[in-house]
Parts: sequence; C-alpha cells; structure tokens
Amino acid sequence: MVIMEIINEIELHWAIEAAEPDMASYRVYIKLDDETEFLHAATTSLNNYQYSIPENVVTLAWKVIAEYKGATYKSQVKTVQISELVSPDITALTVVDNHTDSPGVKIEFDNIFDINEYLIVRKDDSGNTVELGITAQSPYIDMAVSYGHGYEYRIKSKSGNTLGADGGAGSVFIDIKPVTQLSFQNENYGVLESNSLTLSYEPAGENLYEKYEILIGINPQVMTQLQITRGKSVDIDDLAYNTTYYAHIYILDYEDKRISNKPFQLVFTTSADTDPITEKPLVTYITNALDQIVLSWSDVPHAEKYHIFRSKNGEEHRFIGTTKETNFLDYEDVQRGYTYSYLVKATNINSYILSNEIFAEIEVELSDAINALQILTNTASSKQIVNIADVNNDGKIGIEEVIFIFQKIAGSRP
Repeated sequence: MVIMEIINEIELHWAIEAAEPDMASYRVYIKLDDETEFLHAATTSLNNYQYSIPENVVTLAWKVIAEYKGATYKSQVKTVQISELVSPDITALTVVDNHTDSPGVKIEFDNIFDINEYLIVRKDDSGNTVELGITAQSPYIDMAVSYGHGYEYRIKSKSGNTLGADGGAGSVFIDIKPVTQLSFQNENYGVLESNSLTLSYEPAGENLYEKYEILIGINPQVMTQLQITRGKSVDIDDLAYNTTYYAHIYILDYEDKRISNKPFQLVFTTSADTDPITEKPLVTYITNALDQIVLSWSDVPHAEKYHIFRSKNGEEHRFIGTTKETNFLDYEDVQRGYTYSYLVKATNINSYILSNEIFAEIEVELSDAINALQILTNTASSKQIVNIADVNNDGKIGIEEVIFIFQKIAGSRP
C-alpha cells in the first residue's frame, strides 16, 4: 500500500495496488502529539480523507488498514509536522549557593504558550553535552556543577516525541562569592586578662563563601598555622604569659588557596602570670670554654623570665642578665683561673624563687704561664696577652702570677 499526504490542507491520500481497488474498504487511524494510542477516525471506500486538526496540535501521526477480498493490509505510520516547534532563548543564568561547597545554576527562559515540556541541555568546558532533564516551566536549577568550570545551556521545546530546534544559548562560569572585608570583634592592641583568647571575626556582607586560614605567632614574619575553618571564631589557649602575639587571617577559596597575600591582622598581649612560683629552677648543665660559660636549667611553671646572678671568687652575687629561655651564655669579663658561682631567679609579677648555686671555673694552662714569662721578659706582643689570674690584684702580670699558674697546673692550688 502506498500512502501520500497533502500537509497544507491536512488531506490524507493513499492507494492500494490491486486489480480492483474500488472493492477495498479503508479504516483511518490518527494519533496527535503525545497521545499513546492511535484512535479510529473514519472508515471509507475512498482513497482520501479530510481531517480537521484540533487547535495547538504540533504533530499528527496516521495510518490506514485496508480490507480487500477477505485480506487485511496495513500501511506504515506517517508523521506530519503541523507547525514549527519553537524553543525559548535563555534569558538569565545565575550562580546560586556559591557561598557553599555545592553551587548551582538557575536557568531562566520565557515560557511559550501551550508548550508544557522543555528539555534542558548543557555543555561543559570540556565539550561534553548532556541532557539534564525535562521541566514544565522556567526556572530550572542545575546543582550538578563545580567551581572553576564554565557551562553553556540551551532549551529545546518538547511536544510528544518531537523536539524543537535549540533556542538561544547562554554561558556561565562557576565561582565563589568571596569575603572581601573582615572585621575583628576583639580589641586590636589590647591586653588580655589571661593567656587565652577567643578570636572572633565577622565578614562584611551576607551569603559569602567563608573559609579562613588562621595563623598565630610572636613575629609577623614567622607565623604558625592553627587551622582552616568555616567558622567565625577560634579558641586559642595556653599562650605564653606577658607576650605580644600576632593573629593573621587569610581568606581562602574552594581549593583552600589564599585569595589575597595580605592577611587581616590582630595584635594582642597576654596578661602576666599571677600564679605563684613553687618550684625552683634546677641548674643541671654547665659547660665552659675559653672566656665563656654556658648555663642551663629546668623550666619552671608560671615563670615569666629568669634573672642571672654571678659571684667571682666568693664575692657578692651580682646581676648579669635576664632571659625568658632556660639557658644563658656568660661571656662578659670571664677570666681563666677564677671560680664563678651562679644563681638563677625564676620570677613573675607576684613571686620569685632562687635556684641551687652552681660553680664553674676556666682552668689556666701551661700556655698561660709561657705567656706570663714572655710578658716579664718583654718578648710578648700585646696581641699575645690573655686574661689570667691576677693573684695580688695589682692589675699587673708578675712572677706571682707565674708561680700561681704552675701551682694550679700541678694541682697544689685550689
């Protein structure tokens, strides 16, 4: 059976290849748009049928079944495009939820009268094209996107199994809505009441992508990272007492990269330690070398600093320095042949305690005796003179000093 069609007038024609075609009977079946079944429209002995199409029909499918001399013949199905299926243009693409780790794209277009289905098509920046889904109207939200990528969207109108041509496309790049300004809730250059701080800060604006890198240190050029957080406060505990600290905050992107190399900075000073000192420093390590003595002692809880005192050959102890460390290098006027005694005082604002007394001595050597003899015989230059024991405290090198050195070497002098 051969089927012909006159689309403009919606008049369906067909023919049967038989010796006596006028003896045939024809049943006409029609299916409109997205209907699932063909409906019987007419039975005729003619080889044409005039059909009135309902309003707003886009596609028409039809077929004919012929009865001829007791046999049944079925035609193929023919589909007629009644009118052009117009697709809408993209009118707006908006990145949504870009203050979170799961951004999306809001796709907007103008709805077309009597079109109830729209296919959303997306192409990514690698050239991959996917059909996202069907929507009945604008807008459509695409949540399957990632930061740092670009996407192109198109809309296809859909009627039944028929798709319209692409509407106008739109493109968008997915990026965060970053924090650009940050204010501290803490006082800048303030003095704390303890050795801990709750660092609090607030961005300028709403629905921003918030991720912060927190660093702290006593030198703004040498900082230690505390943590990366999405929160707006960080607890910082167990800081050193009576110490000035710098807190730096960097704004990060979705890859934990700094948006700017310039941090937001807070400067603060911890309070003095008010707890009493109950343990004394124990000087456990001492070394001596040419013209210098190195002291080391145990760390004392609640001590803010240590004062160092020195006695020379049993004289009164005198203050020679202060440190926050647990070691000290004494090189001021250290001479061979003398016995030195040291005390370390651990202190804070309310209390102090003294260490055990520790003794040190830099022994004289044979070279010192030779030097002294050279000085006595006027054969030593000033560059060869070294500090040795001044036995009689006359400020001169004489035979008394030479005898003293030999006695020290021999072990007959304490």
